[in-house]
Amino acid sequence: MEKKKMIYVILLFLCSALGATAQKKMVVQDEDLGLAVARTEENETVVIVRSPLELTFESTMDKTVEVYNTEQESGFNKYYIRFSTLPKYRGRKLKIKSYGFDTYTHPLELTAKVPVGIYVVDPDGEIGLTCYQQNLNAGNRLFQECLYDDAQIAYFDALECSDLPEENIIGQKIEDAMNCGEYRRMADDLYTNQDWVAAKGYYERVVALNQSDQHSAERIDNCQESIDNMPRTITGTVTDASGNPIPGVRIRAEYVKIDKKGRIERDKEGNPKTEFKDVGTTDDFGEYSITVLNKSRKLLFSGGNLLTDVNYKNNEVVITDSEINVTMSQQLSGRDVEGILKGGAEILKLF
Repeated sequence: MEKKKMIYVILLFLCSALGATAQKKMVVQDEDLGLAVARTEENETVVIVRSPLELTFESTMDKTVEVYNTEQESGFNKYYIRFSTLPKYRGRKLKIKSYGFDTYTHPLELTAKVPVGIYVVDPDGEIGLTCYQQNLNAGNRLFQECLYDDAQIAYFDALECSDLPEENIIGQKIEDAMNCGEYRRMADDLYTNQDWVAAKGYYERVVALNQSDQHSAERIDNCQESIDNMPRTITGTVTDASGNPIPGVRIRAEYVKIDKKGRIERDKEGNPKTEFKDVGTTDDFGEYSITVLNKSRKLLFSGGNLLTDVNYKNNEVVITDSEINVTMSQQLSGRDVEGILKGGAEILKLF
């Protein structure tokens, strides 16, 4: 019991550690406030933090951080923080926090009456960035939301920005958005026409470019289910080791077991249980033609030659083609074994 509890605690710790490492990183920069003078006491100053994010603050030297005023302006929050500039506070650092981001620790070099500006932004956001970065991020967000036509517009807007880098990824972004939109339209049409195989192929192309496309991912599963339930014909000939055809061989196909409520039955390990169902027999020439569903993965050939009373070992075959020829090995009966033993005994008497 104690061992299980310890394992549980370790797993919780690992999950917490992974969650912590998954945080985003904010970008923090100093912001020039010009010749502004802080309206504070003689040994105080003001730090003004501007950001589109909701922020909280801690100090490495102060018990509390006094945010005495907040303002909202054009999508930005402005936080006014009052700090003492006495010598004992030299080396102070401001911890900037926002949900979903790593804490950023910013050193403060403060002078009485001289305000300090700090600018905090989400590098993946769409506010407070350069024209190029803002439109690129907007396109990326729209692409993740599967709004492929809108994503293209944002990417084309990025191409018009004066700060467009000489080397950029916009061309590839536009191509991916165009392809996803086209592939999905084609897939949806094929899906409507119940061309499951072709539709699945195009949906897979979409997901290869955008794993966030839940619509395409769900359609892939639906297509596969429909493909699995499509019938297919399998033909072939069953012969013995000498190449002689074997009539009357029983043929069964493997299927997943379904309970009375329509649910897949599973074993203790969670694997689906399977069973074999009759699908046909070989004719007088050892030939067969059966219809199975695509979901069936194996065939089981069993029985004997009804004309000669010869038995054969069961032969389980994986379905890999629409034509499957099978060779059966003879299985000795009790009388055969008895005859062999008697013959062996007679031979031993000669010695």
